[in-house]
Amino acid sequence: MLRVIGIGNRTASDDAVGLLVTAYLRAYRVSRLEIVDADLAGFGLLDLMEGATQVVLVDAVQSGQEPGTCIRLEIPRDLDLIAQWTWHPSSPSTHAFGIGEVLTMGYALNLLPAQLTVYGIETGTTIVGEPISEPVRRAAQSVAASIREECTPRLLSFKSDGYRPDSTDE
Repeated sequence: MLRVIGIGNRTASDDAVGLLVTAYLRAYRVSRLEIVDADLAGFGLLDLMEGATQVVLVDAVQSGQEPGTCIRLEIPRDLDLIAQWTWHPSSPSTHAFGIGEVLTMGYALNLLPAQLTVYGIETGTTIVGEPISEPVRRAAQSVAASIREECTPRLLSFKSDGYRPDSTDE
């Protein structure tokens, strides 16, 4: 089973994007998905991943790109990249500890799941009380659809002549 953890602050506009992705996933009603909302990252994130073999984290990112830009990272392969964005200690973060620090520590202590994917969605604004911006909302829909597709089995039917629906007729 895939565990999806959406991280965000519900009251800080685009920072709530991880929670918006989990809301979209709940609306899809995908089986084989365990959906968790996390208001703060911090080291408690390691507890939320405990016992899972496959986890997807979704959070807001500040990488200097256009709002709504999506970044997809695989951990541990991209562990060195994750510290360059939102989660770098010198970057502003609404969380006690950013994902970069948490995942680096979790990796060092061998506490991370076997498969870990991180989606970062570039924020535009994190002003308390403001709604999520349209580019970030569209990105959240796109990320939720990607996650849904990744966990939906592809069914192929085979005819007795070996024809597959995805093959091209010659």
